[in-house]
Amino acid sequence: MIDGADPLQVLLRITLPLSIPALTAFAVITVQAAWNDFLWPLIVSTSPQTRVVTVGIALLQGQRNTPFNLLMMGSFLATVPMLILFVVLQRYFIEGVSTSGIKR
Repeated sequence: MIDGADPLQVLLRITLPLSIPALTAFAVITVQAAWNDFLWPLIVSTSPQTRVVTVGIALLQGQRNTPFNLLMMGSFLATVPMLILFVVLQRYFIEGVSTSGIKR
């Protein structure tokens, strides 16, 4: 404000760059929580084509014959996108988590 910046410039040049690590950490945690959601997709999926991975894995379990090889492969494939997201955004995630616990 002292240098003649309007509120939009302050937001875009000061506030947003300083809050990127915290916003990235929040995004990773939110996406992971939505990805692991089970109950809502189980309720709203009406056909096998609309089921998500976690519901499909749960429906593979049987009373007598459970294909553990398919369960393990499905669990691995359900984990891979979250691992890729974390590896790509790891720097921002760690920075956001580490700076949020500091008291000034």
